[in-house]
Amino acid sequence: MAPWDRGVMFGTIICLIPMLLFLFASPPLNNIFIWILPKETYLYIKDWFLEGVQGYFTSGLLFSAIFLIYLFSPRGFLVDIHHLLIKRLAGGISISYSSIYDISIVENVQLFREIGVGGFFSWYGIFRTGDGDKAKVYATNLKQLVHIQTTNGRIYYLSPAEREKFVEAVKRYLNQNH
Repeated sequence: MAPWDRGVMFGTIICLIPMLLFLFASPPLNNIFIWILPKETYLYIKDWFLEGVQGYFTSGLLFSAIFLIYLFSPRGFLVDIHHLLIKRLAGGISISYSSIYDISIVENVQLFREIGVGGFFSWYGIFRTGDGDKAKVYATNLKQLVHIQTTNGRIYYLSPAEREKFVEAVKRYLNQNH
């Protein structure tokens, strides 16, 4: 995976900090505030804390969202003998070499998110290109992308750490399989 771009760093920080602060305002983590904050401060902000079922539901929902987003975010790429694998904790996505029509390094691609994650741990999901085409994106850096076109018309954008070596390796296997 390519190093995180500013969008991923900023997006992760902007999303994660409020979520974690909100988790501290719901039980059982709000008890930590009681021990950390001075008693006078706690008395002023105790109405902010969620209690009972509402607090547990909200904290469970937030924790689940953070966990699922991380679970489905791309962790790396594997160039195997039979296919290209996009590694994720929730299971990889396989693209067989027989279905790859073209692979190339691209610069300055305009991508607009339709559904997916835009900068929280990574960029992934279904995006629209500047030309209006749909594409599946699995990236941590939108400035270091590789474009893959499949024979059935699907478009993928990936962000491997070393784009040139990645494209060479895939093309080597493409030549062997075609």
